[in-house]
Amino acid sequence: MFFVLFFTTGLQAQISRQGTPASIEYNIPDVLSSVDVQPTGIDWQTVDAEDQLAMSQNLPVRAGFSLTVDKSIDNDGEWEQLPDGRMMWRLRIETHSAVSVGIVFDMFHLPEGSELYLYNEDKSFIIGAFTSDNNNPNNVFSTHLVPGSTIIIEYIETPSQGFMNGGLNEIMIEGTGTKRKPVATSPSEYESEAILHIGEVIYAYNDKVNEDAMSTRDLGDSGSCQVNINCSPEGDSWQDEKRGVARILFREGAGWYWCSGTLVNNTLENGTPYFLTAYHCGAVASAADHNVWQFYFNYERPGCPNTGTPVTNMITGCVLRAEGDISGGTDMQLVELNSTPPLTWNIYYNGWDYSGNTTPSGVSIHHPAGDAKKISTFSSTTTTTTWWDGTNMGANNGHWTFTSWDATPNGQGVSEGGSSGSPLFNSAGRVIGTLSGGSSDCGGPYSGDLYGRFDMHWVSAYNGSGNAYECRYWLDPAGLDPTVWDGMDPNAVVGPPVTDFSGTPTTIMAGQTVQFSDLTTNLPQDWNWTFSGGFPATSTLRNPTCSWATPGVYTVELTTSNSYGSDTETKVNYITVTPYSAPSSPVTIGTGTNSSYWPYGISTQGLGAYTYVVSASIYQASEIGGGGVITDLAWRPSTAYGDTRNMQIYLKHTSEAQFSTAVPYANLITDAELVYDGTFVPNINGWHNNTLTTPFNYNGGDNLMVIVVVNTTGNPGNDNSDCYYSTSASRHQRWNGSADPTGNGTIDNNRPNIQITITGYSAPVANFGVLPTLLVEDFESGALPTGWQILDE
Repeated sequence: MFFVLFFTTGLQAQISRQGTPASIEYNIPDVLSSVDVQPTGIDWQTVDAEDQLAMSQNLPVRAGFSLTVDKSIDNDGEWEQLPDGRMMWRLRIETHSAVSVGIVFDMFHLPEGSELYLYNEDKSFIIGAFTSDNNNPNNVFSTHLVPGSTIIIEYIETPSQGFMNGGLNEIMIEGTGTKRKPVATSPSEYESEAILHIGEVIYAYNDKVNEDAMSTRDLGDSGSCQVNINCSPEGDSWQDEKRGVARILFREGAGWYWCSGTLVNNTLENGTPYFLTAYHCGAVASAADHNVWQFYFNYERPGCPNTGTPVTNMITGCVLRAEGDISGGTDMQLVELNSTPPLTWNIYYNGWDYSGNTTPSGVSIHHPAGDAKKISTFSSTTTTTTWWDGTNMGANNGHWTFTSWDATPNGQGVSEGGSSGSPLFNSAGRVIGTLSGGSSDCGGPYSGDLYGRFDMHWVSAYNGSGNAYECRYWLDPAGLDPTVWDGMDPNAVVGPPVTDFSGTPTTIMAGQTVQFSDLTTNLPQDWNWTFSGGFPATSTLRNPTCSWATPGVYTVELTTSNSYGSDTETKVNYITVTPYSAPSSPVTIGTGTNSSYWPYGISTQGLGAYTYVVSASIYQASEIGGGGVITDLAWRPSTAYGDTRNMQIYLKHTSEAQFSTAVPYANLITDAELVYDGTFVPNINGWHNNTLTTPFNYNGGDNLMVIVVVNTTGNPGNDNSDCYYSTSASRHQRWNGSADPTGNGTIDNNRPNIQITITGYSAPVANFGVLPTLLVEDFESGALPTGWQILDE
């Protein structure tokens, strides 16, 4: 028997303040400034065939395409002065044939008092006002789909010092200082205090929500057997647990989909917004994708009937913390939300149980088809089983299941598309699993579905080894190792925080970075860090990083606060900074003399011929010996050949010590830096050097991942150019094929020997990453001190 993954597609509203666009309030004629955005180069017959195939195989249904654009408030649209003295900017975007349209701002920052609206052509569908409350550390913002082929963006602000008399305000975003000048001699010359850049238009051609009936949207789209969470008696005993469950609107590449999941508590009970869902909900989503994911809390009917509009308390963005593949693993994904849900939302951090014990009964709380929150009930003892969907086989006995979903007074709740990732609660109200899928349906059968086991999410060799593949590291920061942990109501905390923190590492070379972790209990709401001699000198992030340029010992202080008071922890002489010294160069890693195709080899003869080889290797910081600028990389072919081959080299920092899960190489290069893109001739039987077109600033603290893509369009014969390798456990992953390989790689121990040319920094050096927030660093002279460098990671 095989099972169906339960998730679906769509977009929906997001939290905003109630307001009215000024163009409506003052009856201003429609905006004339228009941008035409159309999908090009699309074979719609092929698209239709792909969509039909996806539907037949129960794969995600594509809603549309992401169209790249480059439009901003500084260079596009039109400004007008309103009768009340405020300034209004509008831009009209037309796609002609889209069913609905959405916007992704890849640079987003609104000043205090401003308002942003989006609406369709006849203004029958309006979202906003969005305000400075929607600013976020990553400076990105995504909107849901607006019905129709045209979307209008309207922004209003009050000049900070009057229309004609504004001063210069400097703001820094993505490491670049920009003067925001609210001053002009006419509306057409006005320069806004806002930063709004549109990087993507969401072109939806398959959006049944907006195509069918805008008034119903996705409400009521789930099956008729589903039971609303506030029905009695089904939901009576689950009013705490429901508050942690949210629906997810996630982007994966160019697609958008629905899933479900829950906030989970940790052993410090400090309100860190960890959110548990399924791996297959965005299995190949990039870090940029995660930054625009949307999490909707309290999206539920007020009572049992399908009446009443749910609230939409929405958080935008998250960071992936841990994962376990659905293929070979337990289908687990743990993310941390980019911001903490406010206390006014009355959310709840659900407890968990990793004992592995069965339960005689329980429920699942979920958002089928992106609908309002539902509850499904079972009363048969859970048993273990192995996931199999016809393609992916999960970890052996890595899932929970049960006999069937129960018929209850108000229906017979099951799971369906959009329910994926939702929690399975045991009879004690603790999370024991996350939904992968199954065969239940409102029309029958009502058989129990399959939930990845939380006790194997906790830690399991099936998912991999290390912090990136287990929940334990993140959910047990206190190191208590409990088998069960109760949920937490943040509104029940009645005392000031007790501050504590840690830094890793606490001894660094000048220019390296320390990662700080908040360990405060009693639910802190605000954080104020002070780093003596550090860059930055202060931070209000929960878990910031800091670098030091000058050798010495330094004190770190953290003050946390909540509505009951504040507390300060000072660690004197906590960070030791030693003088910077460049590693000996070149650094040679590996002495083995056995050889294999990777990373240079190709073969164009015989049945096993392949013209693409891809190699990914992890080299540890201890092997490299320190930070610096990597300028050259060399490998050691065993035979010289004279043909020309194409090569791309990617580098990135990584905390992984080895590969534990085979993935497509495209996943690895998503956040890597392309440092070489050209050709080479492997004509040396010895170290073959490649000078990077873009030198790489290596921080010396993280491990280094090197990804090499080699291919040829010629026919040089069986010129495999085997390269020497050394044994290094699970630190090499490889791919090959007659075309660019797209599948998962093969992990082995044959890591290619490498020679790294690394030069030292000019002393003194300030080596720091731009924090994920708006940041201004002012030096007294207005410029960097002589001899300093900024290393933009």
